[in-house]
Amino acid sequence: MKLLRNMLILVFAGMIVCATGVAGLVWSIVSFSGPSYKGPLPALTAGEIEIEKDLRKLIDEIAVKIGERSIAHPQKLKQIVAFIENELRSYGYTPEIQTYEWNFLEPHLSADELHFQRKRNQSLDDFISKRGYPQGDEERALKDREVRDQSLYYNQIFNAAVSKKFGDLPKQELTNIEVEIKGSKTPEEIIIVGAHYDSVIDCPAANDNGSGVAATLELAKRLKSSNPAKTIKFVFFANEEYGLGLMGGGSFYYAHECRKKKQNIMGMISLETLGYYSDAEGSQNLLPGMEYFYPNTGNFVAFVGNTSSRGFIDECIKSFRETTKFPSEGIAAPIILVNDVDRSDHSSFWEHGYDGFMLTDTANFRYPHYHQATDTADKLSFDKYSRVVLGIEKMMINLCKK
Repeated sequence: MKLLRNMLILVFAGMIVCATGVAGLVWSIVSFSGPSYKGPLPALTAGEIEIEKDLRKLIDEIAVKIGERSIAHPQKLKQIVAFIENELRSYGYTPEIQTYEWNFLEPHLSADELHFQRKRNQSLDDFISKRGYPQGDEERALKDREVRDQSLYYNQIFNAAVSKKFGDLPKQELTNIEVEIKGSKTPEEIIIVGAHYDSVIDCPAANDNGSGVAATLELAKRLKSSNPAKTIKFVFFANEEYGLGLMGGGSFYYAHECRKKKQNIMGMISLETLGYYSDAEGSQNLLPGMEYFYPNTGNFVAFVGNTSSRGFIDECIKSFRETTKFPSEGIAAPIILVNDVDRSDHSSFWEHGYDGFMLTDTANFRYPHYHQATDTADKLSFDKYSRVVLGIEKMMINLCKK
């Protein structure tokens, strides 16, 4: 009896340890400093009204006058690069241009890229096969694999579609654009705010990612005279849509160069699909199990990253919540558990040893016009979008004055 009792005690203790471990893991993924704002939004401030006016003008230039900015239309890419450069010069910056060549139809992977691809392929294939979809939910499984294929750039199928529609794409010279505000006390410490300026094919891309580009431009303008202690760099990346995780992706190429130069990047913030919010119940789609931790109303901005970046995310979301009356949620999850946390330029920085996360409206988990021809300027929630941008400005001021 004594032996049996001891065994039961050990089993019970093991169960408690396992439960505690699981609870700790969940807490580390979903719990962050400070409460998310709840309640009616206050009236727009003078600053938010000014930002909204600027954002509308910028989105009109990006998504209406220029429109689709995919690699299938090199001339459009030149137009958006010229527009971004001219805007930055009008704010008093001298942009630095980083160019590189990439042959879309014949991508040659470096050793770094091959390692990156293999690691992600294996972890995501394992995750998708183990997720266990309810019977009849083949559509969800198909979508997950579709996202996996898109985000890992299995180029053959897409290349065939592009070739059929547009003919062979030549080797292209792609461009990243950078400006900086030099830190006054610790200039060697760098915070990067960035956004990709390209689009998918047949999409004007007002939200993905005109909203990220416009927000980054507006922040560069408003923070120009902020005199931060740390250096702030604003970077506009090429080819996120069809090159993320490869040297053909602007952020991967940029992060690779930063690591070669041994730059001390404290964190990277990717502004990704940032302009759509809804107060309708059920407007937020969630991965299975997430409904226990996150709201089903798409009225919040999300801070999305991996476990390694949790400290950086927590510092930023804490500052945002302290200064901004707007709902916010955070997640810091391993990619093997949540395979959507890497779906922007911040993940290129992870692969080079830097912390990073994306600020997003959660894209296709909320936005019904994601990657469609209907992703137009009239779909954006400019009043809420402007509140988020001012909140990011305040967050950056706090982050970079320490």
